[in-house]
Amino acid sequence: GTITVHNTCPIPYFENTIIQGSALSTHGMDNVENKFSYSGCVYHTCSAGQYNPTRGNSGSSCVSCVAGKFSTSIGAIENTTCSDCLAGTFSKTAGANSSLTCVDCLAGSFSGAGASLCSPCATGTFSSSKGASSCENCPAGTFSSLIAATNCSDCSAGKFSSATRASKESLCLDCHPGKHSAIPGATICIDCNPGKYVTTPQATSCSDCSAGKF
Repeated sequence: GTITVHNTCPIPYFENTIIQGSALSTHGMDNVENKFSYSGCVYHTCSAGQYNPTRGNSGSSCVSCVAGKFSTSIGAIENTTCSDCLAGTFSKTAGANSSLTCVDCLAGSFSGAGASLCSPCATGTFSSSKGASSCENCPAGTFSSLIAATNCSDCSAGKFSSATRASKESLCLDCHPGKHSAIPGATICIDCNPGKYVTTPQATSCSDCSAGKF
């Protein structure tokens, strides 16, 4: 093959003013133009948190990683160098150059990977600690009518709920006559023991039968 000498840098590269060098191709290569080694030709080196997709020769060519991502790479040319903040964290900062910009979501909220904001837990769900990647359903016997809940409320004594992810207190149902729930958060109502009875709904206890009755 032949050696080809270029006296100018190909677009979008520019000639380094310190190294006024020409670029030489390697020998015997196909598509030689794309495989030159331009010893004196460079493009603008973007800071960490940015990349230069057009390989332009000024700082205006640098594009910031979007909020929810960060990059520690200097001189990057691809947005693939921008890494997602982990699920359970978020970052509002565009052009972030460190994972330290990714901070935990507060209790009552959650996020997936690459989030710029955390989302509040929906009604019927909660997150009790910071850094949640998802919200948990309220268990049976409880409910939450609030968004961004950090816990669920118990159904009152005398009531029960077998539903998970209950989003309103009305889903806590009254115990039927003959049954009771003595403590809050019941998932079922319990029959009165032999020798005891209750005739009203929403009972928290049963009464003793009168003498001579059972």
